[in-house]
Amino acid sequence: MADTNLIEELRTAARDVLQDKLELDKLRRFIDSGARIDQDLWRNAAELGWLSLALPEQHGGSELGTAEMAVIHEELGRWLAPIPFLPTVLCADALVAAAPAAVQDRWLPEIAQGHCIASLSSPADAVAGRLPELKKQGAKLRLSGNVPGLPSPDGAKLLLVFARDEAGAVRALLLEPASDGVAITLQQTADLTRHVGSLSIDGDIPAERLLPGDGRALAERLLTQASLALGSDSIGGAKRAFELTVEYLKTRQQFGKPIGSFQALKHRAADLRVLIEAADTAVAEAVARSGPNNDGDAATWAAMAKFYGCDAYARVAADAIQLHGGVGFTWEYYCHFFLKRAKLNQQLFGNSEWHRDRAARLLTAKAAA
Repeated sequence: MADTNLIEELRTAARDVLQDKLELDKLRRFIDSGARIDQDLWRNAAELGWLSLALPEQHGGSELGTAEMAVIHEELGRWLAPIPFLPTVLCADALVAAAPAAVQDRWLPEIAQGHCIASLSSPADAVAGRLPELKKQGAKLRLSGNVPGLPSPDGAKLLLVFARDEAGAVRALLLEPASDGVAITLQQTADLTRHVGSLSIDGDIPAERLLPGDGRALAERLLTQASLALGSDSIGGAKRAFELTVEYLKTRQQFGKPIGSFQALKHRAADLRVLIEAADTAVAEAVARSGPNNDGDAATWAAMAKFYGCDAYARVAADAIQLHGGVGFTWEYYCHFFLKRAKLNQQLFGNSEWHRDRAARLLTAKAAA
């Protein structure tokens, strides 16, 4: 069982740092600058040990679990942190799970120290079978195809890509964009706090880039972790968007009264509070099910956390704009930042419809077993 005191200490420490770094006026100035990554915050994340929380001790990590990581993801979502934390820690987890010792020694210390940004192709695409092709070409491998939806690939030194080999098996490869002929194209997204890119490759890569083992099993593992992370990020964002909205309802006046005193708006705010509590409970249960007490349903609960948490966030953020009287969509207010992040959360690593179907398939398979 996770240490409750440790979790609250982590939450408090993370919130103090993020509040100082990403107070909303500062975030807006960062976005206005045109930068994609807050390099100062990225250095802080490494110095505070966030990037190494789940890593083995021999690589400078703390060997903490999913519950502790969920706290960091929630706080990053609460403060709309513009750093590539999620894809980098997912790649680190893949290295721990599947990479040879020499590869771990090469990359894990760099990740822990914040010297290596990493990104990955969607594990949901690997599970669904939407993959580039991998063929043997003498002593090398030939990888050809397009990989959409890479989160925060700008500046990445390492890419984890899933592909299908000639036997039809899912395999995982580690690519180094600087030397492997990888072309990354950044894509326009609504979210102003993160970016997405696509990879296009058709060329030979060294055979040692191939990770041993079952790539499908690795994709399943990473999909569970990604779903919990995005669910947690969404809960953090939904809570803060709601808090800002309640504060607005208390201070904005019409007819000489705070608009929050109007019965219709009270009801809407109450409905949002109930939705947030329900989503928070679902995500917390999914996180707990993925820990040491995993009863075999971790993937099912993670899928539910993904679609329920992300959909709740989008609903709360959209209603926050309406409860601001529509001015929440203007640059002077902040609601639109949350809505745009929520919309990207819904799409990353499998959209809500896909995760609903996944949860239903897993539950049906268990019932039939």
